[in-house]
Amino acid sequence: MSSTNKYDHIIVAVHGIGDQTRNATVRDVATRFARMPGLAKSGIFVAPQPLGYFHTDVTDAVKVSVLGDIVPGAPLSSIGFSEVYWADIPEVVVREGHMMDETKAWARTIVSRTRAMYHQTRLELEGAKRLRMDAAQGLRIKEPDFTLAAEVLEEIIDTIEVLENLLFLAKKAGIANFELGRMLQQYVGDVQIFTEFKLFRCDIIARFHGAMEQIHRDYPGARLHVVAHSEGTVVSFLGLLYALSGERIVTKGSKEAAIDAVSGAPAWIAKVAGYLTIGSPIDKHLLLWPELFKQFDFTRSTPRVSDKTIQWRNYYDYGDPVGFELDTAREWLKDINCKAFNFERSDDIGYARYLLPGKAHTDYWTDAAVFEHFVNDVILEQGEAVAPKTRPIVYVIGPMFPYLLSFVLLYVASLILHRAVSGFLHPPLEFDQSYALWTNFGTLPSGSPVGTQLYAESLGLALLYGGTTLLARWPRLAKGLTWWVAGAGAFVLGCVGYVTFVPRGSRDAIGALFHSFRGDVSLWTLAAALLVALIGLTGVSKPGTDLPDGDTVKPDAAKAKLVHKAAQACAAKVFNTKASRRSRWFSRRMRPLVLCGAALIAAIIVVQKIAAPPTLTAKDRVSIVERYVARKRFEFKRQHAGLEMDPATTEALTQDGKERAAQFAALVQARPPVWPVLIAGAAFLYLWWLAALIFDLGFVWQRYIRQSLALKRLASWRELRKQCKATTQGISGM
Repeated sequence: MSSTNKYDHIIVAVHGIGDQTRNATVRDVATRFARMPGLAKSGIFVAPQPLGYFHTDVTDAVKVSVLGDIVPGAPLSSIGFSEVYWADIPEVVVREGHMMDETKAWARTIVSRTRAMYHQTRLELEGAKRLRMDAAQGLRIKEPDFTLAAEVLEEIIDTIEVLENLLFLAKKAGIANFELGRMLQQYVGDVQIFTEFKLFRCDIIARFHGAMEQIHRDYPGARLHVVAHSEGTVVSFLGLLYALSGERIVTKGSKEAAIDAVSGAPAWIAKVAGYLTIGSPIDKHLLLWPELFKQFDFTRSTPRVSDKTIQWRNYYDYGDPVGFELDTAREWLKDINCKAFNFERSDDIGYARYLLPGKAHTDYWTDAAVFEHFVNDVILEQGEAVAPKTRPIVYVIGPMFPYLLSFVLLYVASLILHRAVSGFLHPPLEFDQSYALWTNFGTLPSGSPVGTQLYAESLGLALLYGGTTLLARWPRLAKGLTWWVAGAGAFVLGCVGYVTFVPRGSRDAIGALFHSFRGDVSLWTLAAALLVALIGLTGVSKPGTDLPDGDTVKPDAAKAKLVHKAAQACAAKVFNTKASRRSRWFSRRMRPLVLCGAALIAAIIVVQKIAAPPTLTAKDRVSIVERYVARKRFEFKRQHAGLEMDPATTEALTQDGKERAAQFAALVQARPPVWPVLIAGAAFLYLWWLAALIFDLGFVWQRYIRQSLALKRLASWRELRKQCKATTQGISGM
């Protein structure tokens, strides 16, 4: 066998985001292939090669046939492996750090980009309606709250950083590895460089083209299969599109790069037979950076690539925050009449197999089912290959995990605070204090709740805190009446839980602040919680506008308008609702919810302490005085042969008895320190805030990432613009 015919198939690996080690990706792919029974004969263990084995130029890197030479005649012996390494290009920019936007600033540019897309779609739709197009009359578009979206994005970025810091020790202990923050920074950096810096983008694609040309020149008979991950899928996709349209990227020196059109597609493109993408953000790039995909003309591609030559298989986990279904890419290929890819809906394979969202983006490399399906379906062409299946336990637990974690944190916070406050209001007595009370009155003061009662009351309080938080957060995270109703429903369920699990006596003690109000104390406590939630909702409000002047309406109505306007002005000053969201201090993020909640809880604790019954009641004090005076009278009669005590002596003894009662009360009165309550209060506020952050992160991940709502919204605008364009062209062609 000649060297040019050494391989039937060559796997070209294209790595994704982050700090990639050179040749680590091709080794992972080669190792995964070596573990497949269909490629290496059963019973033979093929050892993975070290990185140094692959460390050479592109031509020699395809020499890894040693993986198959262990078993002569096995399919693995005719498969070569190579890698397109491009991480060193953005690494220079990331290391310098002064060319790119910070993560939050870049997130705001993405929101601004989506706002521009919305206005473009709205203008095109209004233009179509002005032409009285029947097809356009039923089309509608709803404006999202872009400034709120930008602020929520900032909160999510903060949440990820907080969680990564908190789980640092867990990572060191090997318990959990939360890599979402690091992955976010790496993804943002690589995406910025590739999408917004033409020089570096051209350099990266030139690296891909150069590798493919060199591989094909050395092994012209081999079928090429591109295996790409994460941002590497965008690199390889654009590289394939340039080649299919008769263009290739070349670099001119070290500081300049350009697109160099050639008179036909490079020869290697006709040998590309398979395309595997995992964790791919291609749809995001198509929707957010459409300008990167506008210059392709497939009419000049020579030699012509046959229809559906490239077998494309895309794999994505529902929990992957980067990889998605590529339905927009399929539609876009049809729109531009690119028929080279065989990529149907059944080839876009989604599942729930990886539990942790951050780790899900890299777990593809350890999933044998993904690579076995691609090998059997595309390389070996064995007919009905078995696609990766959803793991039921991951499908169920995955979406619930952040919500369960959030509630557990809230319950722990409630338990810490309730236990500390109960211990402060009803402290345990020392042995001598308990003995003195028991011998004098035969009773002991009621202590703080313990055991099952403590846990049940903490659960009821946690449900009330949770319902209040959901009412304040849901309308902020998702627009629409549905989420206001859902928040109200969650608050009602929290109130029911509070009344169910917290007994009446404890509710009366908690609501001591409202004892002077009419009606049920528990209802006033729930009303106060509702007020906290409503104040927390002030962060949802847009900057307000002035009401009409009073002289434009009837006198009575004008007076009502002025009163209403004055009330609004007062509320705007207190809650910052007139200011733009970025310049607010109070009505921003979770500050109104947490600060008002903290103030209410502090007031309740203080009033509970003030209103708490003393260890000795007034009746107990009177009993001590009466018994003291009676004993002294008895002693007086014994000493004075039955004579009665005169009133002056009795009065003196009464005063002496009162002093002794006060001394006894001081003896049995516990004085617990206040610092445990302060520490518990701080812990409660921190855990409550953290639970709300985790809930926000889970909700945003579930709604906008796992369910792809954000991409679907952008895709719907794109489809709307297509319909407007089609109807406009139809009218102009009549």
